[in-house]
Amino acid sequence: MALVDRWNTLKWDREQQIQHRQREVQAMLDVLESEREANSTQLQHHLSELFGELAEEETRQQEELQQFCDELDRKVSQFIDDRRNSRQKEAEKLAKELALFSRSLAENTRFSVGEMGRKRQLQWLKLSQELQYFRTQFECDRPSANGRSFDEDSDVKQQTRDRLEEDLNEFVEILRSDIENRLQQLEQLQAERLRGIEEVLNKMEYNRRKAFYKLRDRLLEFARELLSYPGQVYSSVGSPPSVSIRPTNRKIPASLESDVYGYIHQQKGARLADIESALGMERIQTVQVLRSLLVQGIIIQRDRVYYTQEEMSQ
Repeated sequence: MALVDRWNTLKWDREQQIQHRQREVQAMLDVLESEREANSTQLQHHLSELFGELAEEETRQQEELQQFCDELDRKVSQFIDDRRNSRQKEAEKLAKELALFSRSLAENTRFSVGEMGRKRQLQWLKLSQELQYFRTQFECDRPSANGRSFDEDSDVKQQTRDRLEEDLNEFVEILRSDIENRLQQLEQLQAERLRGIEEVLNKMEYNRRKAFYKLRDRLLEFARELLSYPGQVYSSVGSPPSVSIRPTNRKIPASLESDVYGYIHQQKGARLADIESALGMERIQTVQVLRSLLVQGIIIQRDRVYYTQEEMSQ
């Protein structure tokens, strides 16, 4: 009996130790669970604050991007207006220079024709004086020629008349040739001046387009970097399944481009306000569609009027 009692005592002690250890382990597990829940709650709170800040940052960036697009549109419109005014002033200046050159050319032509007329008049006077001198000599020599026949006098007069007609015809031909040569020289000079003015205008137009396209490419590259910045932030931080934050997709639908292109092709050229009112589009959306078509090379802008490539090639 003593052995059985001792075994029962030891068994009871072991059961007490096991229960004590179970309680300690359970208490430790409870403490760890509460700490894990507290850390999880704190981490979720921090993540919520982080994504809230990201959402505010995205909203702010979208507002800044919209302001940048509006400012860009304003600057581009102002740049186009300034270039149009500059081209208008240059065209007026060239028109004044061309008018001045035309007046100078007309004055030079009148002066040349007047000089030729005066020279012709002097030659005519000289020829008249020679003819008068010849007639006087002929009258003086006539008494000593009583023995000549009437036919010989007629032959002499006819020869003199023929010689004078030949001299007059030769003089007229020389005068006509000089006038024609002078007029040809003036026409060549005018053509060279016009070609020089046209080359200057073409060079100015080429430089203006080159500067405009370079500025447009820089602005588009900067806009693409701004649009890709929110995606880079989200890809570096990550987004939990419970929060759905995406950057704004600014891709232009193909249907809008088709509608705008069809309207421009139908009207054989249209302005921004006409496209906006005819298709019922917003100004920013219309500007984005036209910019996309210009970048693709589908349409061309001339003096704030948009044309298709087919119309400009005709």
